[in-house]
Amino acid sequence: MTDAVTGLKAGAVSGVIYGVISAIITEVFALTILKGFIMTVLDRAVTQAAASGVTISASALYSLTIDIAGIAAFIGGLIVGLILGIVFGGLYNRIPGKTSVNKGLFFGLIMWLVLSVLVGLVSLSEYGVSYYLVSVADGLVLSLLFGFLMGYFFGKWREPTSRPNVI
Repeated sequence: MTDAVTGLKAGAVSGVIYGVISAIITEVFALTILKGFIMTVLDRAVTQAAASGVTISASALYSLTIDIAGIAAFIGGLIVGLILGIVFGGLYNRIPGKTSVNKGLFFGLIMWLVLSVLVGLVSLSEYGVSYYLVSVADGLVLSLLFGFLMGYFFGKWREPTSRPNVI
């Protein structure tokens, strides 16, 4: 089995686990910590939509968001896991680290820097510093978890490389 196929398998399993945990965290944050912030953003969106004739309340939109957020996090985790699994498998020998778990953690850290820190900067002006910092912290935990799982499963399923017999 090639490293890309092993990465695909490891990415699928890691992505599902990541997706479930991400869905739970998303629901907890959306229902508790970030509810006021989310309602403010939705209220702004509803006000803008009302100008074009769309009538929906912020609370109805919030309920829809809560219903969809967990499912989207799960499906997104699986899709991202498949894609990043292939990338991880293809880059495996170039990633620093002696063990597959260390390589996975390094990969997760790079994933966090790109997806949470850099891409998150795009939403900084719209959502503010507090939301950005929560997203960056949440992203660090989830990215390192994903990287750990990716490295663990990749190392577990990777076929050992054959070494020539030395006499």
